[in-house]
Amino acid sequence: MFTDIPMHDRKSAMKQLVITDLDIQALVDNADAPTREERRFLMEIVANDVSLTKRYDELVRQKELLQAWWKESE
Repeated sequence: MFTDIPMHDRKSAMKQLVITDLDIQALVDNADAPTREERRFLMEIVANDVSLTKRYDELVRQKELLQAWWKESE
């Protein structure tokens, strides 16, 4: 993704970067697609955007509820 961008240029890249719902889902699911550095970079962007934070929190809550339901149904 943007791992080759020097830290001082990341702020301008963050302004131009479009984070999709799939990006946020990958963060929540701990998918292998984003590397550790990409995850940190994406989390920084999500943390600084109210709407992305809200969506991230919704997906985390949904995951927790699904995990609880699955545990109860075993």
